[in-house]
Amino acid sequence: MKYLLIILLPLLINSCELFSTRNPEKPDTGGTGYIPPTSYDLVIENLKNSIKERSLNNYQLCFSDSSFTGLSEFVYIADPQTMAQFQGLFSEWNIKSEEKYFTSMVASILDETNPNVNFTDVEYQNFNDSIVFTGNYYLNIEFENDLSDRNYSGSTRIVLKNSSSGFWYITSWYDFQSEDKTLYSWSYLKSKYYY
Repeated sequence: MKYLLIILLPLLINSCELFSTRNPEKPDTGGTGYIPPTSYDLVIENLKNSIKERSLNNYQLCFSDSSFTGLSEFVYIADPQTMAQFQGLFSEWNIKSEEKYFTSMVASILDETNPNVNFTDVEYQNFNDSIVFTGNYYLNIEFENDLSDRNYSGSTRIVLKNSSSGFWYITSWYDFQSEDKTLYSWSYLKSKYYY
């Protein structure tokens, strides 16, 4: 019996590969599309990804909070038509307003769908202390309520600034209704889901 154990023990150890190295597992990225915004274009990418992924945290990280960034506080300027209709709402719009709208909007989206925003005719203009992003947008969202508008369109002007940490943030966002006015603007979407 003793001899049998001496013969079988090395075979068992060898066959189990107890001392061999295994292939490393791929890292878990957590499914987040957030990229540290070390350049201004990454802020726009993060904005798009946060909407697609319905991530409030990543969405909020796109906007300047003066207590954290050292930059001016985020300001949103609604398109003139929506501003006239909801003046009281947009006169003091801030990051907390964005949070409230975004949370309500996400809660109303169909579970198996992802919202999508596309920017076209994009331009970045470089100024002394900021970058200005301009472009047309098309936003598609499938809501649980079939009566809700699903498509929103317009143009935007977003001012991005670099903080002392080296990260970029949105300090102001201007929305404009599309010229054909067949679709509502992003401002209208924000007013609709601000509850």
